Amino acid sequence: MPTVDLAIPLLVLFILVHSLPTPSVSCPPHQKEALLHFKSTLNIDPSSYYYNEYESWSPNSDCCSWNLVNCDKDKIITGLNLTRAIPSFGIDTLTPLFHIQSLKLLDISYNGLVGPIPKHGFGNLTQLVILDLSWNNFSGSIPISFGNLTSLRVLILSNNILNGVLSFEVGKLQHLEMLDLRNNSLTGNIPEEIGNLTKLRKFYLANNHFSGGIPSSVADMKDLEVLDFSFNKLSGEIPSAIVNMKNLEVLDFSFNKFSMQIPTEIGRLPNMTTLQLSSNYLTGPIPSSMQNLSKLQTLWLQNNKLTGDIPTWLFKIRTLKNLFIAGKRNNLTWNNKAKIVPRCSLQQISMPSCGISGQIPEWISSQKGLYFLNLSGNKLEGRFPYWLAKMDMEKLILFNNKLTGSIPHVLFESEKLDILHLSQNNFSGELPKNIGNAIAMKALLLSENNLSGRIPISIRNMHELQLLDLSFNKFFGENFLDFNENSHLDMIDLSYNEVFRRCSSSKPIPSSSSSENNYFEGFIPTKISNLTYLRILDLSGNNLTGSIPLEIANFGSILDAPGYMSTSDNISYETFNFIYNEGEDSFRIDMQDLIVVWKSHIQGLSSRRLDIYSLLDLSNNRISGEIPASLGNLKSLKVLNISNNNISGRIPVSFGNLKEIESLDLSHNKLSGSIPQSLEKLDGLGVLDVSNNRLTGKIPMCGHMSTMDEFKYFANNSGLCGVQIKIKCTEDIPPSEGQEDFEDDAKLSWIFWAGTSIGFPIGRTKSGILTELHLNGIVPSFDNVSMTFSDIFTPLFQIQSLKLLDISMNWLVGEIHGDGFRNLTELVHLDLSRNKFNGSIPQQLFWLENLRDFDIRQNSLNGELIIKPGSFRNLTTLWLSENQFEGSIPPQLYEFERLRVLDLSYNNFHGVLRSEIGKLRNLESLNLNANSLSGNIPEEIGNLTKLRDFSLKKNRLSGGIPSSIANMKSLVSLDFSENSFSMQIPSGLGTLPNMTTLDLSKNEFTGSNLIWNNKAKIVPRCSIHQISMRNCGISREIPAWISSQKDLRYLDLSENQVEGRYPDWLAKMEIETIVISDNKLTGSIPPRIFESQKLRTLDLSRNNFSGELPENIGNASAVAALLLLFLTYNDFSGKISTIVSTYIQKLILGGNKFSSDVLLNLTTMDRLEHLDLHNNEITGNLHDLLPQIPTLQVLNLRDNFLEGFIPRTISNLTSLRILDLSKNRLTGSIPQEIVNIETMIEPRKDMSTPVYMYTISDVHDDDFTATPEFQDLIMNWKSYYQGLPSLELGIYAILDLSDNRISGEIPSLLGNLKALKVLNVSHNNVSGHIPTSFGNLEAVESLDLSHNKISGSIPESLAKLNELAILDVSNNKLTGKIPMGGQMSTMNELKYFANNSGLCGMQIRTRCPEDIPPSESRSEEDEKHSWILWEGTWIGFPIGLFASIFVMGYSLNFLQLFKFW
Repeated sequence: MPTVDLAIPLLVLFILVHSLPTPSVSCPPHQKEALLHFKSTLNIDPSSYYYNEYESWSPNSDCCSWNLVNCDKDKIITGLNLTRAIPSFGIDTLTPLFHIQSLKLLDISYNGLVGPIPKHGFGNLTQLVILDLSWNNFSGSIPISFGNLTSLRVLILSNNILNGVLSFEVGKLQHLEMLDLRNNSLTGNIPEEIGNLTKLRKFYLANNHFSGGIPSSVADMKDLEVLDFSFNKLSGEIPSAIVNMKNLEVLDFSFNKFSMQIPTEIGRLPNMTTLQLSSNYLTGPIPSSMQNLSKLQTLWLQNNKLTGDIPTWLFKIRTLKNLFIAGKRNNLTWNNKAKIVPRCSLQQISMPSCGISGQIPEWISSQKGLYFLNLSGNKLEGRFPYWLAKMDMEKLILFNNKLTGSIPHVLFESEKLDILHLSQNNFSGELPKNIGNAIAMKALLLSENNLSGRIPISIRNMHELQLLDLSFNKFFGENFLDFNENSHLDMIDLSYNEVFRRCSSSKPIPSSSSSENNYFEGFIPTKISNLTYLRILDLSGNNLTGSIPLEIANFGSILDAPGYMSTSDNISYETFNFIYNEGEDSFRIDMQDLIVVWKSHIQGLSSRRLDIYSLLDLSNNRISGEIPASLGNLKSLKVLNISNNNISGRIPVSFGNLKEIESLDLSHNKLSGSIPQSLEKLDGLGVLDVSNNRLTGKIPMCGHMSTMDEFKYFANNSGLCGVQIKIKCTEDIPPSEGQEDFEDDAKLSWIFWAGTSIGFPIGRTKSGILTELHLNGIVPSFDNVSMTFSDIFTPLFQIQSLKLLDISMNWLVGEIHGDGFRNLTELVHLDLSRNKFNGSIPQQLFWLENLRDFDIRQNSLNGELIIKPGSFRNLTTLWLSENQFEGSIPPQLYEFERLRVLDLSYNNFHGVLRSEIGKLRNLESLNLNANSLSGNIPEEIGNLTKLRDFSLKKNRLSGGIPSSIANMKSLVSLDFSENSFSMQIPSGLGTLPNMTTLDLSKNEFTGSNLIWNNKAKIVPRCSIHQISMRNCGISREIPAWISSQKDLRYLDLSENQVEGRYPDWLAKMEIETIVISDNKLTGSIPPRIFESQKLRTLDLSRNNFSGELPENIGNASAVAALLLLFLTYNDFSGKISTIVSTYIQKLILGGNKFSSDVLLNLTTMDRLEHLDLHNNEITGNLHDLLPQIPTLQVLNLRDNFLEGFIPRTISNLTSLRILDLSKNRLTGSIPQEIVNIETMIEPRKDMSTPVYMYTISDVHDDDFTATPEFQDLIMNWKSYYQGLPSLELGIYAILDLSDNRISGEIPSLLGNLKALKVLNVSHNNVSGHIPTSFGNLEAVESLDLSHNKISGSIPESLAKLNELAILDVSNNKLTGKIPMGGQMSTMNELKYFANNSGLCGMQIRTRCPEDIPPSESRSEEDEKHSWILWEGTWIGFPIGLFASIFVMGYSLNFLQLFKFW
């Protein structure tokens, strides 16, 4: 027993010894357990990158030895470097880390974490010195609890989506040395308490939405070295108190709204190296004190309102390396006579639009380290200097000048040149063959020059090339586009050249490719699938044949939902800018909008955001075969256009998978079968065009298909039926109803026949024989009944004496049954025009040997035109226009030697114009407009000496205009426009004595250009009324021979290279329409032009005119006829002294420098419909300036300096359809009265827009029409600037109040504006709720309420908006569940809901509380409680152990034994 008694105290002693505190040899257990708990929440896949990061995190090892963990000497965890180490889970993953309160450094950057920053978790980490949460997706506001982290020296929250204001609590962080809040959506003013951060050295607020002025307390931040407030909305003046920041090295206030002059005190900052003040509203001269900045390296002053000379002392600052001045809004001028001897060594020079003239300044050659040069938009002339070509530049920007000659070959020997932009000059000749030696080239932009020849093969060596623009030149040849499969091409534009090519199997890899309007032939190669990044492919308007390859469905970028275009790190499609950021530069190129066919209209897609579009356009080729079913895999495709081909087979059922499709055009093919029911699933489908095919069956009814009720989109498919086209299907007609209809039709037939014999004009001979029946327009049209020919007119075939039969304009449908025509052998005049006949011309008609006049125009006849040999020998007039005939012109037609009028226009005839055309010597009118004829005009055309009207408009004819046309002395009207004619315009045209109309314009459509001989001496023998020579290569001054045309009424010389001043002799001519836009005219407009008694249209847009408009522009008596005035994008300034004309309808003055007086003088223009003054310098209160013109339909005042509130009198503009007041300084609330604009209340039923066409009688009293082409109206459409067709503005209703300072709530009555397609009130201070009435905006396609202070939930009523494509409510204070159903289910782009911390829903992948099952909620609570239980175990175990020992000892008399021992 003694042995047992002794063992017990020894055991107790052992336990006590091991329970005594000892120095720590590993990290605290509770910290280890916290990290292990954190790791367990990550659920890391062993095969992932993250597994290696956490492999050392084992329970059996010291956590201080783990990867990503830092400890101090006492084994206490002080740092966690978790950058790029956390899979993108929710913020709850971070919870275990908040128990490690000893942390001094916590870096969780670059992890993509989503949700609000935990309010209490980070507040516990009071010892933090460095906290980096950058490059995640944290949303909501910055927690106030951050104010408790008073030990912080570095706080980095950049590159998240944080919103809300910067709290005054930030002033408590008085030890901060670096505060980085860049690239968020923070709003409000910068708090005054920011001045408490007196130790701050680096302060970044760039790229947020801060407003107001800079607080005066910043004067106390004397240790600042970097101050970056760029890309905000800060305003007021730059405080002179910055003079206290003697250590300041970098000051960046660019892209704000600062005004007034640059403070002279800025020159007293001795350590300044970088000063960036670009893109503000700063005025006055560049202060001379800045020459004292002896350490200045980078100076950015572009795009302000600075005035005066560019000081030459800038070039004496020895440290200066980067100089960016002038720009769009500055009025700084360069002294071209100054002798510059730079003392600096510049690396970057950007001096666009500085008025530099003459040759490129030679002093630039002394800058040996120069790698970036931008002298665009100046007046540089002469050749490209050899010394500049040898300077080994990286980026060379010289576009929009007047440089001439060839591009020197030595330029392409550079191994550094990566961006070359020489567009919009007068370069000529061929490209150097060594162009491919510039292997670093990423962007090569040479558009709008006169370059010609073949594109060198060596260009394929540019493996880094991403942007290639050679459009609007005269390149030709076949050996092009042979880029390697691994090419980096993102965008290529060859449009408007003479490229003729048979498609091969090797292609580049652009994300956007425009090759329209060239001469591509052959088939689409199967290796098209190598274009893995392709999102936009436009091969329309070529001569492609073969079938659509199956491989075209393998485009990776179109298979999935739209994402972001993959481009290089330093090239993107945005503003032409150079962003300098901590030693790194990114260059952005401003590309023109991409012009495509979008929803059946020509539109411009914003080049800044081509990544949101997916488009495949193969229309207007000769493609055959069936449509591959695999095309249905292109789920992100928005536009698919394969119209005007020879495609057969059925519409694939798989097209129902095109979930993003908005426009599907399959028209003008040979498709058969029915329209698949699967198309009902296409919720975004806006346009479906299947017209002119062979489709049959019932049109599907559900989904968006029920809204497809435009008849023209289903026309000429005789077997189709359905409610959309108001034709009942057989299965929908009850048997009894069918019988009744049959009986009713029989009765109706007799009623019409009785009416014919009684009431309609009937012709009889003296003997009483019936010879004429004029039955045009006698059959009424019913909504649900379409009459066939046999229903009504079968009895007519019994009247064998008929010589004239007119059944035009009766809406008759179906095929023409020709059997009865055999009986009408006496027929001389037959008119079947303006019906809906389809099929072919019945062969029986060709038996009518006496027929002289045959008119069957404006029907839906299709197929090849087959004429029986030997028929129609007496025919004198043949009208077949506006049908769907195809194939070549039949040779039998050339045997109709008595023909005087032949009209085959607006069909699908192709092939060549045969030489046999010369046999038709009696022709007086020949109209072949709008077909697909190709090849040359035969010389035999000169045989048609009686021809008066000759039109070949809108074909694909090429070659030269034959000289034999000079033999056509009777010719009155000649229209060869919109073809591909090339070579010189024959001078013989001027010898045609009767010529009154000459139209040779737009022969650039398929790449070639007619060339005007600028040296030719023209002495016209004719008196021309209409001259249209758009884009004919006319250069120098406006041709003086035009002055001899005293009867001239219409003159179009647009898109040439005309320069010099507007000639006085032209100003004196009484011309009705003058269009000389897109040239290089300079000087002022002569006053004499506004004394014309006939001037109706004047378009001088996009020239270089300057100065004020003539004072006599308001001579109402003289210019009473002036209807349209276009002066956009010149350099006009000042005011318009009085009204222009009381009759004016369109006044387009955007892109100039007009002042407020413009608006004050428009009040009497009571017929004005379209007023565009965007991007001018209009100031003052809108309330005082708003014109009260009830006829106004379009009012565009975007991008001016208007202030005040929107007046209630806005409701007086009762005809207004488009109102753009964006980018001004308007305040106040949105007035209730705005909802009284009648034209915005009801969607327009008549979607046609008035077209400004002027009919002018010529000397033979035959009218011609001339339609000036107006530039698209540029609007913010679906969040991006796009062009709306100017002749179709009647289909749009737009209200844009964005980028102002409007406050208050949104009037609920706005929901009454049912015609609105776009509503934009973003970037204001609007509060309150989104009105439930917005569910009534049935036509709205884009609704942008972002960047406001709107609260509450998103109304369920928005689910009713079937047309809604974009809903942007980001950066507000919205809460609750995002509605589901309808289009709302497709709104799944996170950015459109970002920074609304209370929102939840499927669209943003955030569950709402009501959607979480109770069991799941319980498991989350259990997880939180498990940590509490675990801590209890650590505390309770040792207490329980010792309590048990003492109880045992007491029971065994342990104390006595211990004492004895």
